[in-house]
Amino acid sequence: MEQEQFTFEHFRDAGSKLSNYSISITMNGSFGLNSGFYNAERINEYSYVMLFYDKNKKTIGFLFTKDKGEKGGTFKITHGNKSGYISARTFFISILAGSNLNELKKYVGRYTPKTYKDEKIGTLFYITLKENEIKT
Repeated sequence: MEQEQFTFEHFRDAGSKLSNYSISITMNGSFGLNSGFYNAERINEYSYVMLFYDKNKKTIGFLFTKDKGEKGGTFKITHGNKSGYISARTFFISILAGSNLNELKKYVGRYTPKTYKDEKIGTLFYITLKENEIKT
């Protein structure tokens, strides 16, 4: 009787939250690139992100890139072990039209990114801001 053959591969991501496909907004004005999104979209291959904003729809677009680009306007991605973050304080101050981040607390939380193909820009990931209930 012939034994069934397998091609086993060692699973090495024990303890990681690979199912957490999301981008977080934090109180200090950063985006968290959570592990599921970070790994599925291979964000570790990119060094920078260009941010876009649709004011009418309160939607933020993310275009990940390997270099800073000639025109600037990029934010550096800080890479962790299986996740990353983008410090975007100036971006939030600009879109929230204020000199502080008090307005940001309405939008803190996790968002599931979607993709959008723009003819001029390329393929973007995007999240649409939603207001949270603020507990006082």
